[in-house]
Amino acid sequence: TESWRFGKNLAEKAQLFLNAAGETGILKGRNPNPGVFLDERTPSSDFVPDAILCRTNVGVILDTLEAIKSGQKPYIVGGAGSKEGGAQDAANLLEARGGLHDGDRQRRRHPDIGLFETWDDIVEFAESGEGKQLKGFVEFTMEQKQHGTFDQCVSALRENTAKTPGEADITICTMHKSKGLEWNRVRVGSDLEKVDMVNAHRYNQGADLAFSLSQENYKLLYVAWTRGKEGFDARGFHSKYEAQSLALKDFPLTDDIKQIIREERAAKAEAKRALRNEFGGDE
Repeated sequence: TESWRFGKNLAEKAQLFLNAAGETGILKGRNPNPGVFLDERTPSSDFVPDAILCRTNVGVILDTLEAIKSGQKPYIVGGAGSKEGGAQDAANLLEARGGLHDGDRQRRRHPDIGLFETWDDIVEFAESGEGKQLKGFVEFTMEQKQHGTFDQCVSALRENTAKTPGEADITICTMHKSKGLEWNRVRVGSDLEKVDMVNAHRYNQGADLAFSLSQENYKLLYVAWTRGKEGFDARGFHSKYEAQSLALKDFPLTDDIKQIIREERAAKAEAKRALRNEFGGDE
């Protein structure tokens, strides 16, 4: 596999995700510029990104608001057919979350949170492993509501964002929507703190761990790592994914471990049924 978009340095780093997936091909960067790759937790002031790539829509909103706070005018990449970017949809999502928090029956609806009927539902989901990417946004919403600044955030998304990339100081985009796009310098979004390349599986009564590859996440991370032509700032997350790649290799989820997990789950389910029967079906 080869690409003229990026050079040797960036190709070598993106190779991590191909290796984790067990692919044997070598990614070759044909751009004569080898590219700058950074992986420090504190962003370098010398590296000025043209784009920030987030894993989630929530990450896009939070990083957009942070860009506005710093004095920049960001552009949010919208969905297919969008003529003025994705800022209005982001504002609609934020407004819908605010209405859910307030328990407003006339609140704005949004498909991203269509499955949640109450604020408690989304808080509970954010505390689960599946919903951990929402935890930061739940905390943000509650903090802004407490300080009375939530509506200002919605207004900032509507009024202080660019309608076109040409008007913007920086572009902010989900990794999914970045497919097929490219920028000179790219930085990853803050929401990668909650994004893992692997799935962790506990077994032997929780005493041991095995790992499997997160198919969706590793593919999107690979996309993000290959969007920059001249430079990429991984913000310390590349080291995190290197460690996860080693864990995947050293502690894989084998068929034998899968069988142990199935048996333990079956035993737990049987114990719950026995308990319900003992107490006449009452919890």
